[in-house]
Amino acid sequence: MLKLTVLFLAFIGLALAQPACAQQGLHGQGHDKLHHWYLTLKDWKGRPCCDGTDCRPTQSRVRNGRSEVLVGGEWTRVPPHKVLSETSPDLQTHVCSPGPDSNYPRGSIFCVVLGPGV
Repeated sequence: MLKLTVLFLAFIGLALAQPACAQQGLHGQGHDKLHHWYLTLKDWKGRPCCDGTDCRPTQSRVRNGRSEVLVGGEWTRVPPHKVLSETSPDLQTHVCSPGPDSNYPRGSIFCVVLGPGV
């Protein structure tokens, strides 16, 4: 019985850890759930926001009147022209930005869809 309890608690811990990672804006976390929608997003110049792996759910906030999102676990200011007027299917904030191994400068953002209240 003790083994079963330990296994159950380990499973619950893993299940809860996945959404926590996705909400940190970590590259590759949570992308596959809305992959089809991410591919429809275009930036202010009409270019795709996502090359197939760049977008994921994240958290957002307003600081000193400016929107910020978590990108790779760090709060990053969002330039106003990077915010799309879309509403996400899950009503959450999503960021499209390059992965940590890219040649883009740290904190680069392609597009952001803000959740309600931001």
